[in-house]
Amino acid sequence: MMKRTEKAYLERAESIKKRFENETGKDLHKSISAFFDWIENHTSDWSPSTRRQYKSALSFWCEQEGIELDSNIFSQGFRSNVSKKEVRKKHGKRTSAQKLKSMNPKVWRHVRFELENSRSRAANLTLNILKASAYFGLRPVEWAYSEFVFELAGGKGCGINIRNAKATQNRSFGEYRVVVMDDVQDEYMSLFKEAVSSVGEVFEHFNQLKVGLNGAEDLEPINEEYRRQVDLELRACRFLLGQINTRLEQQKIIKKGQRITLYSGRHQFAANAKLAGLKPIEIAALMGHGAQDTNEKFYGRKVNGSGGFGVCASSDDMEAINDRNKDKQCEIEVGLSR
Repeated sequence: MMKRTEKAYLERAESIKKRFENETGKDLHKSISAFFDWIENHTSDWSPSTRRQYKSALSFWCEQEGIELDSNIFSQGFRSNVSKKEVRKKHGKRTSAQKLKSMNPKVWRHVRFELENSRSRAANLTLNILKASAYFGLRPVEWAYSEFVFELAGGKGCGINIRNAKATQNRSFGEYRVVVMDDVQDEYMSLFKEAVSSVGEVFEHFNQLKVGLNGAEDLEPINEEYRRQVDLELRACRFLLGQINTRLEQQKIIKKGQRITLYSGRHQFAANAKLAGLKPIEIAALMGHGAQDTNEKFYGRKVNGSGGFGVCASSDDMEAINDRNKDKQCEIEVGLSR
């Protein structure tokens, strides 16, 4: 069965293909070079996020169609020569710039209070995902496809085995990663226990969802209905957070740009990892990134770290990142030599 992300890529790529053929009167399969020229002529009209989506969709579509691409030429086609100032003037600021890339203690205190006193059925799951993600770094959706491992390979302690959400988009180093629980300083033990308790509650929530759909929680949760239900659960969490943020803004308790989202816990994790002095490859392994510089470009800063870091990366995962980057470098060198 085709995964949902792959299906979305194909649908988006077909839409771009039809637009090209309607505007130019050419068959894309017979006019690849003309298609790339068409893309270059349109990049300045597309927002950065739209370009990223189109690039991923077309890359996957070409792979499925057996169309060979020169990666350098393909990437160049999606680079706009419009300045950042002009982009912001035309498309506005990125939505991510309006959200906190950390869990500001003052804002988090208010949001947490609202969640703890909310009557929404999504409140408990939302609260626990934020607390668990800040300590263990998972993407919100990854909690639905992860599990505790009480004895890691080689007797290296316990941790969480995670199915990388970006693996199907070739933005990770493999299908799975492991977050290993490390020694915790006494002053942060209560934080660690609270995080582990939240992990347990999140896992129990999604296990009950599996039981309701499959009749047994040990079945592999890869069927389409489970994915649909997980998506609905997370939408409810995001909707609730949106309501809380709006209310806090209207009451002048928080300012615009200080919103805590379901992803803020992961940003806080990145900031904590940087404060703890982890190397880029360790953070990449813990967060499921295929490139070591992703967290520097897009995630929370060291100055926003709050301490209490108690996990470490798997040596196997770090080795997989090194191998991936070596392969990519070889592909670039081969492309340049042609």
